Amino acid sequence: MISPLYEGSLDADGVAALLRDIEVCTELVEVRIRAQATTLSSEAPHGVAAGSPGAGSASLAAVAEALTQGRLAAAQLVYRHDGALWVDTLMTRGAQPGGARVVRSRTPEDEAPCAGQ
Repeated sequence: MISPLYEGSLDADGVAALLRDIEVCTELVEVRIRAQATTLSSEAPHGVAAGSPGAGSASLAAVAEALTQGRLAAAQLVYRHDGALWVDTLMTRGAQPGGARVVRSRTPEDEAPCAGQ
């Protein structure tokens, strides 16, 4: 069975509220980020090589900082809430500065994304 997807757009304040809610109200499992292709290697978010198509591990603070500075292409937040595993994907392409398009899905535990993939 395919889990339903929830989509929306958040401005900078909405993204800050989402990250705060995830930090306070959930059990964070993993944070993965992808830097903008134009980011210099010395400016790449933690755990991500500049221009790298692969994701790297990071923290919610790194996501917030990279979004604010315009260095984030995408982030995937995996967390448990209310007994379920959720994945929020934040994408900056086409979003307001500091904001993001968000796709949220509930993920069966046995299909959860992991850092080793």
